Amino acid sequence: GPALAVTEPEPPEEVSEPAVAAEKPESPPSESTHIADLVHEAIHLYQSKRFEDAIILLNKTLRHDAGLMTIRQLLGNAYYRNGMFQEAIATYEEALALGAADVELHENLGVLYAKIGDYPRAKEQWQAVLRRHPERDDIAKRLNRLTKLLHRKPAQPLEKKEQTETEASAADDKHSPAPPETQVVSEFAESHDDEEKEHLLAVGVAHYRKKEYDAAIQTFKHAVELFPDLKEAYFFLGNAYFKKKKFQEAAEIYELLQQMEADNLEAHENLGLIYARTGLYDKALHQWRKLLESHPDREDLRVRFQKVSQLVG
Repeated sequence: GPALAVTEPEPPEEVSEPAVAAEKPESPPSESTHIADLVHEAIHLYQSKRFEDAIILLNKTLRHDAGLMTIRQLLGNAYYRNGMFQEAIATYEEALALGAADVELHENLGVLYAKIGDYPRAKEQWQAVLRRHPERDDIAKRLNRLTKLLHRKPAQPLEKKEQTETEASAADDKHSPAPPETQVVSEFAESHDDEEKEHLLAVGVAHYRKKEYDAAIQTFKHAVELFPDLKEAYFFLGNAYFKKKKFQEAAEIYELLQQMEADNLEAHENLGLIYARTGLYDKALHQWRKLLESHPDREDLRVRFQKVSQLVG
């Protein structure tokens, strides 16, 4: 069959999503159809950024089965994304207490403790990450920044021979350092998302280029769950599934990409290839017809279109 068209986009410069992790279940976590439906709907709401609705359904799911660690972690993520930091901390800590071993829990707790100004606990959580993953340079840099903040000496107010009580208070306000939480937001939080997004894309692309498609799939799945708007990760994820001949999974990813970006040309082309390979020729023609409308100079695609048209009869 024709080769899959693959482009390799550059990592983006700007992100807005926080660094939280979510592992979408590979299959329904319970034999109960009811629970499976709850999980499916909750994940849909989460990916649609309807976090309050997702929180309600995730809590309902855990009332049915409190042992679903993936769902408990996703609940923590939803709390995080909704700005409910204390609830997120409690949920992640509860997952750890119940035996969950995901390193992302420690990473997320570190982010949350830093955001609320509890730096010693943030440091403990990130140290736990490094013990298991000493190669995580991004975590090491984060710890380094945090350590500098912890050891920073407060600035001294300017000397003034005669101050009224009001003037002394104003001088203290003017010359003392910013509150610790403000420092963390400006020096840590703003750079964290960029680092996380670029790190995941770089790792995933490296696996992909080495033809380590299983590892690439895991990395890009993690990336799109952290950053639901990260189009580059969706595209590489679809390509990696295609390379593994997991055509159904690849088609689902490309269809999601089309929902995000209706005129994504590569998604049209690759969906056409998948539909043709799986015998869905009418669907393949539909995708390629759209592509030819905008790119009538694609002679290779026109030949492919004609061949499949003849098969359909």
